[in-house]
Amino acid sequence: MKKFLTALALALCCAALLVGTAPAKDNPAKADAKSPAPAKAEPLDPARVKAAEEYWKAAQIAEMIQDSMNRMSMRIPENERDKFKEEISSKLMGSGRIKKETVETAARTFTSQELDALSKFYASPEGRSSMEKMPAFMAQLSRIVQAELVGLMEKARAEQMKKEEAEKAKQDKAAPKDKAPAKAPDAKKAK
Repeated sequence: MKKFLTALALALCCAALLVGTAPAKDNPAKADAKSPAPAKAEPLDPARVKAAEEYWKAAQIAEMIQDSMNRMSMRIPENERDKFKEEISSKLMGSGRIKKETVETAARTFTSQELDALSKFYASPEGRSSMEKMPAFMAQLSRIVQAELVGLMEKARAEQMKKEEAEKAKQDKAAPKDKAPAKAPDAKKAK
């Protein structure tokens, strides 16, 4: 189940990257990319929805999601792989929710003209070639970003430890030093 959820999350992230998140100037929802979607969204322009559906087809988003799932399934033991692919494919794509959400998000985000331009690009030889190269590009980019993040996290951790050590040394220096304990009277002298 954990493998399934991880793969599902990765597939959804891939799908989200394909759609884009920057709002169009004339976006009817007027949603800022950083703010959540409005509770009650305005009706979608049918022309935008049609253009977004064409974008879905031209960009071959369903195929890209399936390819991503296939690549992810390579991490699953071979004897469980087919079952995993079937299960995730039916759960992720079978309901139609991914396509519906992608199309609606694209229709809210991009203008009809932008969606038409994207569709034309992805339908062109250059667009198809770009899409074929995209998994290798994203895999390389992911490795670069991951390595950079690991380096930054290690550096930040080292700096934090150094800061904590300096603070501790400062506190130790500022703390009053215990005076030597008073000696108990010598038992022999007391006699």
